[in-house]
Amino acid sequence: YNPNTFFVPNAVDFELFNRALRPGIEMPDDIAKIPRPIIGYAGRMAAQIDIVLLRRIAETYPSFSLVLVGPDELPHTKDEKVLRTLNNVYFLGWKKPSDLPNYLQAFDAALIPYQLVGHVLSGYPTKLHEYLAAGRSVVATAMPELLPYKNVLRIGKTHNEFITLVGEAVKDKSYQAIEERISVARKNTWEERVAEIYRILQPML
Repeated sequence: YNPNTFFVPNAVDFELFNRALRPGIEMPDDIAKIPRPIIGYAGRMAAQIDIVLLRRIAETYPSFSLVLVGPDELPHTKDEKVLRTLNNVYFLGWKKPSDLPNYLQAFDAALIPYQLVGHVLSGYPTKLHEYLAAGRSVVATAMPELLPYKNVLRIGKTHNEFITLVGEAVKDKSYQAIEERISVARKNTWEERVAEIYRILQPML
């Protein structure tokens, strides 16, 4: 409708989330006692979450811990009930945003396990760059907005592919891989977004 329309996506408070990589950062008690490796999700848990996928991950990797950090608003389904009974699944509840890096440091892999329906198909999850700034290896479902970042994250197009990639991601801790993730996050800060808005507006002022 209007060619002067611009997309300015979500970004990250880089300095906050990059704290996850700093030596000596405090490990919260509720995650410190959980067995490793940890596959983690941090964010709101509601209808967009693929509960069946989470259940299959937990059942496929019984020696891994699936840790879910954030407001628990999951719809009540058969799979949701089973998920809560699994011994390697931990619901840690809502945490202050300023504390999230302390939890992310414990993740061996971070998940974006969204169902590809409704608003998710046009969504750009804030947690993408938060995970990357924390240096975490990321496994995501094939959200269209995530495809340009496939060089720094793993994208599972099916449940089986996603589950296989989780097994790879927990081992992916090379210095080079972490630096590549951090580099992408550093280019996607809120400061960069504000600068982009100014660049767009400048010719019109």
